Amino acid sequence: MNLTDNLRIEAYAMLMPTARLDISSRKGEHGGFTLGESARYLGGLIEWTPTKRLLFAGSITEVDTDSDRIIKNTLRTNPNQELLEMTREITSFTIFRPNRHWSFSATAVKKTMMEKRTLHQASTSNVDYLLKIKMGKLAVAYSNPNGFITRTSLLHSNSEVPKGVGEMNVTNYLAGKFYRFLLNLGWEFDNSSISIGSAYDYQSGQTPSWIWGTASGQFSMYW
Repeated sequence: MNLTDNLRIEAYAMLMPTARLDISSRKGEHGGFTLGESARYLGGLIEWTPTKRLLFAGSITEVDTDSDRIIKNTLRTNPNQELLEMTREITSFTIFRPNRHWSFSATAVKKTMMEKRTLHQASTSNVDYLLKIKMGKLAVAYSNPNGFITRTSLLHSNSEVPKGVGEMNVTNYLAGKFYRFLLNLGWEFDNSSISIGSAYDYQSGQTPSWIWGTASGQFSMYW
């Protein structure tokens, strides 16, 4: 919804009431399980363009899911379980275009991920995790009328686990402080483009602490 010529807001909401599934097994009368799931989603966006060359934006999203599983056969070792998951992300973004060739942008993200899994017959395997991530990105892009384009950016993320019982897979990929430097070079033609990219990754406390790599690709579009 446009509040003024340079201010816009959006809001989203979704609710999925509890849906219950009854899973049966042909091998036994008491095989299978019942599963109940529900989900909620909320999101909002605000965008402000004080001038044609400057834009500020911010957004917030949250997704919550709740599920429970009940095993029909009490003789089986698979326990009944309840699972709660939540992901919340707050993002701010700004971009400045001094002219048609240059652009400067900055992005900041704060993310919270929670997983709580309760196993009724095996409490030692319960999961109660809270992961917090802060990320920032600075980027500079340039293009000229001849088709040459380049973009360089610096990405930094810092993650922490203030509460952790059990294991949550995502923590294996987001350890501590992480830095990434990106450089992309390319050319745009009438109906195609070529891009070459390189990245330098640095992760404190890891072995090796840095990784350097390059990649190239071509995209063609015809009309």
